[in-house]
Amino acid sequence: MQGLSQLGITGKPSDTRPQGLLVTAFTAATRESPLKTLGVQQGDVILSCNGTQQQMTKRLLEAVKGLQERGEPVTLVILRDGKQITLERKEKLPAAQ
Repeated sequence: MQGLSQLGITGKPSDTRPQGLLVTAFTAATRESPLKTLGVQQGDVILSCNGTQQQMTKRLLEAVKGLQERGEPVTLVILRDGKQITLERKEKLPAAQ
């Protein structure tokens, strides 16, 4: 999926219901992945970003950019070990190196 490398992950559509973006690995070797900083773990399924489930990669890229550049809050709903978890960050993320 194009754009995921900018987030420091690899992923694919999940087989779960509800469907989302399965995080298959973290690829950011020299810098911290912004999604890892938000609390996402390998194997998590991202179900929504800021309340939206459509165009997940695009939404994630926009949300991370807004958090890094302007400190705009991000809310992710993920599926981890069969449970839905909400991850939120309101503090500005450091920009990618």
